[in-house]
Amino acid sequence: MDKKAIPDAVVEFMQESEFLHSQMSISMPDYQAAVTRLLDLANNDFGGSSAAAQVLLSCYDGGSWHLNVMDLGSLDLLHIQDAFLVMRGWLFLRERPDEVVEGGDSIFRNLAERWDFLRVENR
Repeated sequence: MDKKAIPDAVVEFMQESEFLHSQMSISMPDYQAAVTRLLDLANNDFGGSSAAAQVLLSCYDGGSWHLNVMDLGSLDLLHIQDAFLVMRGWLFLRERPDEVVEGGDSIFRNLAERWDFLRVENR
C-alpha cells in the first residue's frame, strides 16, 4: 500500500468535512427568522400549516412530535427552505426553536395545544 495515499485520503476527508460544514452552517438571525415565518404559517389554516407545525414541534420536542417528511411537499419553496433552516438551527446552534423567539415558551405551548392531534404517543 502506498504510504502517500493515506495522508491524501485524510486531507480529502477533512476538505470534504469542511465543505459540508460550510453548507450546513446557519446564523442565529436566520434561524429566528425561519422560526417566525413557520410560526406564522402554523398558526393559520393554509395547506402547509400542518407541515410547518410538524417541523417546529418536532424540533421543540422530538419525542412527542414527529415530522412526516412527505408533508413538506405541501409547503412553498420559501417555507421548505425555512423548514431546513429550522432543522439546521437546532442541529448546529443547539437551541430549540422555542428558545430563539421572544415568548417562545407560551407560543410553543399554544402551538402544541392547537396541533395536539398530531402528537405521537409511541415512537
